[in-house]
Amino acid sequence: MTPLLLGKVISRAMGTTDSKASLLVCSVAALTLAGCGSSSNSGGESSSSEALTSSSATVSSAAVATSDWEAQLPVTITSQKTFDMRYDVTGSMRKVVEVELSIPDGYASLSLYQGDTLLIDNVDIASNSQKALNMLVEFDEEGEQDLRWVSRDGDVTVKSITFSDMPEVTLPSFVDNSSDIGLKTEKTFKYGGPSVGDLNDDGYFDFVLNNHNFVPTQVVMNQGDNTMEIERLFDWAPDLHGSAIGDYDSDGDLDIALAWGGA
Repeated sequence: MTPLLLGKVISRAMGTTDSKASLLVCSVAALTLAGCGSSSNSGGESSSSEALTSSSATVSSAAVATSDWEAQLPVTITSQKTFDMRYDVTGSMRKVVEVELSIPDGYASLSLYQGDTLLIDNVDIASNSQKALNMLVEFDEEGEQDLRWVSRDGDVTVKSITFSDMPEVTLPSFVDNSSDIGLKTEKTFKYGGPSVGDLNDDGYFDFVLNNHNFVPTQVVMNQGDNTMEIERLFDWAPDLHGSAIGDYDSDGDLDIALAWGGA
């Protein structure tokens, strides 16, 4: 493994002229990351993400939304086939949703939409077995609501769905101010966890945002005034499988290591 030190790249990303912080790109021949494919399957993943983030433009429904949804169970949800149902919201707006399901493969995920509003976000389902998931949701209005169940990774067979009131629980509410602070980038499923550190030693945490091979690695610099500035490290999207921040050359500042995928 031969590391390549690209100090000027990360210096430019942080708006500096020196090479105080350096970028360490490692080509790891023996590195295998579970659950993360190489660039050869990127086309399928990106098209799947576009289908899901653009509502139901290219994803077919298992059936037209109906209040008689219990009669349709069990139903199998796939990456190309959703399950639409009409549910009459009464009583508490906060509900516990219990879903009995099974998956044939080692991994799948499940999401729930109320119209265009995401209620359950991509819950992981591990191991090929039968299980029951309990999830807490909050509806924004009473009456009949059109719900859509979506699976992104693998098939999910739903055997039963039960809604129960949970009035005594108060859920936190959040406001998405990403655009206001400059933290805006492409919508895609291929983002991994960020690597966090004070890259320019100004007392504020910055982070490196990884996106496998769909969007180039981005450095997000905290400006200290509740705003961010984003700059890509590359003009193209290399097949990178993660990053780590540390002082790799013992010079007193932080460096960035990127793991090259597809080895």
